[in-house]
Amino acid sequence: MHLQVSCMQLHGVLRSLTFHETESVLMIEFGIGILAGVLLTGVVAWLVLPGMMLEIRESPYDTVEETCDRLADTIEDKGWSNQAVRDMNASMAKRGVEMDRPVRVVELCNANHAKAVLNASPEVSTMMPCAWGVYEGEDGNVYVSGMNMGLMGQMFGGTIAEVMGGTVAEDEEEMLDEALSRKANARSTHSLHEPDASRGAPQGDGAMSDASTDLDAADDASHTAR
Repeated sequence: MHLQVSCMQLHGVLRSLTFHETESVLMIEFGIGILAGVLLTGVVAWLVLPGMMLEIRESPYDTVEETCDRLADTIEDKGWSNQAVRDMNASMAKRGVEMDRPVRVVELCNANHAKAVLNASPEVSTMMPCAWGVYEGEDGNVYVSGMNMGLMGQMFGGTIAEVMGGTVAEDEEEMLDEALSRKANARSTHSLHEPDASRGAPQGDGAMSDASTDLDAADDASHTAR
């Protein structure tokens, strides 16, 4: 009788241990699953986000210069300011560096939007003004690249999300849609042959005048001062 009770007690203890061991294993597996999910999400974000942050469009125009001209005209027409078209090839050539393909940076700014953002978060001035890259790809076609303002704005939140992720993103998309539409060919092409005084006359290499000239002068002055 005592032996039978002892066997039953031992069986109960073993069942209890098995239950707790099973529970522990399940908890460990659950924890590993969560950790694996977090790591997988991080890897996917690491691989995907860089591509999501940039938006690239193919230009319908044959040259970088014509694409820049169309963009600059559209920026001004939409009430924004085309502050500069920077000739990266010319700027780097002055320092003995030759680029394989033409690259320009088209700057654009809206004073009201800039004021709203800078009043709320002056630290983001490092990302201003807005800009589009215009370059010739390896396939010989011309492309326009820009930051995904909607995504970037949402990452910051607050006023930046409201202005940059909202109004600015919408304005930029509208300007790009119009500037890179073939319908733009129907517009006057005077700017291709008669440069806007606000943007200056063409330089020696045929590129549009830009504020990089001022930057070069400032750099030269700083080197001289040293």
